[in-house]
Amino acid sequence: MRGENRAFRARISEVTMTDRETLVELGVPCEDIAEYARLEEHGRYALQERILRRYRSGLLDNIHRDEARIARLDTIIFELDEKKRGG
Repeated sequence: MRGENRAFRARISEVTMTDRETLVELGVPCEDIAEYARLEEHGRYALQERILRRYRSGLLDNIHRDEARIARLDTIIFELDEKKRGG
């Protein structure tokens, strides 16, 4: 039984390490990654999901903010093109 438990923990550790590496690559803050790992150890998957969804929501907010900035830049560029053409 103990050997099975160790093997199970080793598999979880591997998954957690892979998740950690991915979360780092995605830019998730270190404190959220640490909390994610703690939750993994206790099987608190719904709370892990909440962390990921919160981060995802923040990324989407940034995208929308950047889209609005791009739209404003496009307007200025369009207006400059109109001025160049004399219109």
